Amino acid sequence: MVEKVLERIPFAYGSTAILASTFFFHILNCVIIRASRRSKERSSSSSFAELSTNWKYRNITVSWAHAVIAGIWNLIVFYCYCNELMENLIEYYNVNIYILVCVSTGYFLYDFIDVVVNCSFISSWEIRLHHVVVSAAFLVNIFQCRFLGYSVVALLAEANSIFLHLRKLLQFFKVHSSHWSYCLVIFLNLFTFVSCRFLCIGWIAHALYAYYDSFSSLHLLLLAPSTFIMWCINAVLFWRLVSRDILRSQPDRHCSSRSAINSRHLKNLSNDYPLNNNGKKLNGVVHQPYEHMD
Repeated sequence: MVEKVLERIPFAYGSTAILASTFFFHILNCVIIRASRRSKERSSSSSFAELSTNWKYRNITVSWAHAVIAGIWNLIVFYCYCNELMENLIEYYNVNIYILVCVSTGYFLYDFIDVVVNCSFISSWEIRLHHVVVSAAFLVNIFQCRFLGYSVVALLAEANSIFLHLRKLLQFFKVHSSHWSYCLVIFLNLFTFVSCRFLCIGWIAHALYAYYDSFSSLHLLLLAPSTFIMWCINAVLFWRLVSRDILRSQPDRHCSSRSAINSRHLKNLSNDYPLNNNGKKLNGVVHQPYEHMD
């Protein structure tokens, strides 16, 4: 049986939670900047010095922190209130669900401002479009206290963002693509991308079709184009991940194995027949300088 639906929460409470969330992630960004400066002073590594002043690194770190918070929180909500949500995704909500959506909306607001200030429009248009579309839909849901269940469904994507952003952080720290930790993150990223991102988009698209009469004109105006936009953005992103992590890794492994074979072959030649720098005759044998052939 579905738990009694709460009375409508005043939007003032929701807006306060949104602003508090925005401020929290701004403070987190400031903490990362300060910690990076201190570490930069103590570290003699030039690569770490470059990393500590990299805006994209700070932005990805804050995004990863939000993904961990919202992703784990979202899974707990689904575990605790699965039956209630499945019976009524449109009307059912509680304080945990309400605050979760507010916190994520506040993060999207923070990240939008951060991207606008620090990044060019051309290189970040998909991020801005994503944040505008999602934030608009979430704000309407928070104001009306309806469709918050579908907001929780949409936030399933944050479970994937944990590994999506962690993949980028490993690249920042120059973890090799053949390392077991990077390979594990790649697998979990692609698996959760399909099971979380595509699942939640398909779920919402099905709801728009099956329960068309339950949606107001405003929700249809927001959700229909936003669902299509999110599907396109995620399809492009998924293809980029597959092409970079799966398709491109095959030639890299092939080239690496060939290089290793050539290196061993060169070592064997040098042991059997010592060469000088000009490839002249040594030990009665004429040798030419070794050339790597692809």
